[in-house]
Amino acid sequence: EWCERKADSKSEKIRKYAYWGVYLFVAIPLPGTGAWMGALIAALLNMDPKKTFPVIAIGVLTAGIIVSVLSFGVLGAIIYKEKNMAERISTPSRTKEIIEANRFAFKKNFGQNFLIDSNILDNIASCAGVTKDDCVLEIGPGIGSLAQVLAENARQVVAVEIDNTLIPILKQTLADYDNVTILNQDILKTDIDAIIQEKNDGRNIKVVANLPYYITTPIIMDLLENERHVDSITVMVQKEVAERINAKPGTKDYGALSLAVQYYAEPYLVANVPPNCFMPRPNVGSAVIRLTVHEKPPATVRDESLMFRLIRASFNQRRKTLANGLNNSPELHYSKEQIAEAIEKLGTSPSIRGEALTLEEFARLSDILLELEGK
Repeated sequence: EWCERKADSKSEKIRKYAYWGVYLFVAIPLPGTGAWMGALIAALLNMDPKKTFPVIAIGVLTAGIIVSVLSFGVLGAIIYKEKNMAERISTPSRTKEIIEANRFAFKKNFGQNFLIDSNILDNIASCAGVTKDDCVLEIGPGIGSLAQVLAENARQVVAVEIDNTLIPILKQTLADYDNVTILNQDILKTDIDAIIQEKNDGRNIKVVANLPYYITTPIIMDLLENERHVDSITVMVQKEVAERINAKPGTKDYGALSLAVQYYAEPYLVANVPPNCFMPRPNVGSAVIRLTVHEKPPATVRDESLMFRLIRASFNQRRKTLANGLNNSPELHYSKEQIAEAIEKLGTSPSIRGEALTLEEFARLSDILLELEGK
């Protein structure tokens, strides 16, 4: 059983090696152990050396029976897995075979890069915490490599794919899974709330995806800002974007995106993924990041819209001081005097830059400006 759990996420060859490895590790010493135990019993019973052979033979025979039972168990597990698991397609050879057989052409405008590493796919599903109780929304399933893993672990998977030429392929690769729904839609135009209501009775879902890099931010912010019923978002994104989302105040990657995401969710950088794990290879590195949605925001603020306008103004001219950034913003209507007074009441230096402020400080600055307006 342990062997099954450890091996069932690998390719067919590695899986069988793992089964047999554990089997032989146990089986080889058993006959010798049986003989040794027989000899020990004979010695303890002070038996005539000529009569110890039958005892030793019984020990070896007992060990042989144990080995046989193990053999049937291991082989049975292999056969069961082979019959009940669809063939994984997340290898370079299988991915290439599927692409060529269906005469599929990659479309740059959709940012298509298919994962070809089973270990990465298993890691994504594992870090997302997908269980048989979960309904999972996958965005951009491609040929179905990640969808297979999700279907094996989740109760229900809804895969939304914009490219209509991939739909016939998905129907082939996911044919063995009766818990997958394939939708040929643009995720930014999809009624996600309706999917959640229909497929999960309005309860929270998990989002897992290898996101097209060109629409990473719009998708993430749509899920977070519109307060969808989502527990977590575990996604493959460009490494640079993952670092920006996860950045802390005062670092070079810290910015408006960091604050926007961290207001709604707690980011955790799961793993960096090199270009050779994809087909075709992207020109940049990638990373898996998990966003665990907050039950309530970590910062209390009276006007979210104003706070985010202050954040955008602070980072639009990153090298300027916070005061100059706010004064130069067309989104804000405050006088220089009001801004200077608000920064003073915040308790920071007049020359501070926006990149040094925490989310809580931006929330406080927003509330101070409302107070100065008499609101």
